[in-house]
Amino acid sequence: MKKKAVNLLKTILLILVLCIPILQFGNGIDVQAATKLATPKLVSAKAQGTSKIKVTWKKVSGADSYKIYRKEYWGTKWKTIKTVSKNTVTFTDTRIDPGTYYSYTVRAVKNKTVLSGYNKKGVYAVTNLGYPANLKARTIRGSAIEISWKDNYINSEYIIYRRTEDSSWKKIKDGVYTRYFQDYSVEAGVQYYYAVRPCVVYDKIYKGSYDKNGIKAPIINPISSRLKFKVNERMLCKQGTFLLEFEDYHGNMNNITWNSSDSNVATVDKQGKVKGINYGETTITATAYGQTCECKIKVVTLAQVEKTDYILSKAETINIKWAEHGDEGFSYYSHIDDTNVLRCSWEDGHYEDGYYVCGLTVTPRTSGTTSITITNSLNNEIITLHITTQSIDISLSADKNNITISEKTTIIVTNTSGGKMDYVYNSNYIACKFGEWNNDDTVPLYITPKMNGTTTIQITDQVSGKTLTIYVTITGLKSSVQDNFNILKQYIINNGSMNSSYDYFIRYNSGSNAYAILYDNSKGCISFITSLKLDDGTQIATTMDIYMTNLSYANVNMVWVNARSGAAFNTSSSFRTALVGNNSNMKFNVVSQTGFSGGYNLMQDSSNQNLHLLLDGCNKYLLRGRVGITFKDLGFESLEYNNNF
Repeated sequence: MKKKAVNLLKTILLILVLCIPILQFGNGIDVQAATKLATPKLVSAKAQGTSKIKVTWKKVSGADSYKIYRKEYWGTKWKTIKTVSKNTVTFTDTRIDPGTYYSYTVRAVKNKTVLSGYNKKGVYAVTNLGYPANLKARTIRGSAIEISWKDNYINSEYIIYRRTEDSSWKKIKDGVYTRYFQDYSVEAGVQYYYAVRPCVVYDKIYKGSYDKNGIKAPIINPISSRLKFKVNERMLCKQGTFLLEFEDYHGNMNNITWNSSDSNVATVDKQGKVKGINYGETTITATAYGQTCECKIKVVTLAQVEKTDYILSKAETINIKWAEHGDEGFSYYSHIDDTNVLRCSWEDGHYEDGYYVCGLTVTPRTSGTTSITITNSLNNEIITLHITTQSIDISLSADKNNITISEKTTIIVTNTSGGKMDYVYNSNYIACKFGEWNNDDTVPLYITPKMNGTTTIQITDQVSGKTLTIYVTITGLKSSVQDNFNILKQYIINNGSMNSSYDYFIRYNSGSNAYAILYDNSKGCISFITSLKLDDGTQIATTMDIYMTNLSYANVNMVWVNARSGAAFNTSSSFRTALVGNNSNMKFNVVSQTGFSGGYNLMQDSSNQNLHLLLDGCNKYLLRGRVGITFKDLGFESLEYNNNF
């Protein structure tokens, strides 16, 4: 009985496996868990005209039908579009749009159940684009041709082709997204033909077809193109060139006849380029389609002025008239024999009476005489201007005469003499420096504040003796020694330990040497303490106490012990001086009194309100890294380390 039950269970499981389909879903296609048919091998997808695509695949043994799936270029899921019989291995899709990208894949089917796999990539084709209908051409403005059409496929652009009676098709424009195109590059009297070709862009550019015959455009009437030069007269220098241009001419340039009435003065080529040969006048004539226009050419010196001698007491602009020189270019420059007498600068120019007029502004500096030589590089012609200056009124001024600053500031000083200037200022409060001169007689003065207070800058022009006073107020600076002392004191209290005397200290060891920085509550001073052992066994103990009261002072004590004799030597020195506002620099060097190299050096620099502590060992181990604060952070800018031990 037990054996029969087992056999019955096996029979039920077999029926379930054979009869119950297990379906999976992915990319829009149903997938059989147990595939019984081979995956159809796709052959191709080929576009047939603008509205058909033919898909071909290989026959699969055992299949009784095939399912065809399709998706567009941007699609993410396959969609079923047709089921065909087992004897069919091709399918033509007709429900499609022109110029569209379609992908196809196929599954084999048996008993109306999809059993085969499928090619996930599929095969694809892009339907063709027919050439636009109703292509038309007309003239616009009497000098251009406009073509237009009706068709405008989705996501399409157009390529424009043109030919003449004697030429083949040439592309003249692509990337056209409108349904018209205007051609302004045509010539009068020429027969043109146009064709338009649509295209679409997917993974590459797919071009449609175009009418090989094209459309015949109207011919531009040559008489409608006015034969008129843009200029009627031009001044040209020797060896210079000038291209004559027309105002509104669209005829064939090869149909123009050019002539110069005097080729010894100037010649003209077939393109209308005139070249100056010798000084004189000639007339250039252009003739085409029964029309004639003329331009008078005068070959003159490159640069001209009304006069060459001037007497000036103030700035004056001298107009330099430049003749046409051509596209080859040239350079011109001015040289002043004596720059102490005057300066000059070039102004923007303009065309006038056939010349290019450019102004040279001359500004007197002192009374005297000098010359300005103007030279060009084209033919080395030279103009010399003789200048006499007298009764000069020199101007010395600044854009700001009274300033309040808390950071580096720039003022602009104007000095029409352009000469050297001296300036005097209080270096305790500020630092000053002139920048580079500008062409307009101005120079920047950079002012850097150093200490709060008020001061002045006295500027004197060495040429005229004129003076200028700048009033300066400095406020908001926080870099005094008193501030730095309090910052360092607070740092020791916040980060240090307390000893039995209720003093705060920070201590570090390095081998046999010890370093400490301490704030003494009872004395109100900061002490720098070191204990150093030399190679010969000599032990040196040093302390430096810095007091910050109304008149700050420092005591320095040094004690050292001879390792062999045990004898102890002691020296003590002290000084009292104002660390803020002292006009003279204070220096103190304990080492020079003891004969040892290395040790303490204390220097207070009143010019920039910095207290410089040069401290062997202690600098290196105590203040530069491990304490986490440097003297520069506290405003002591010139802390240095001298490793002489």
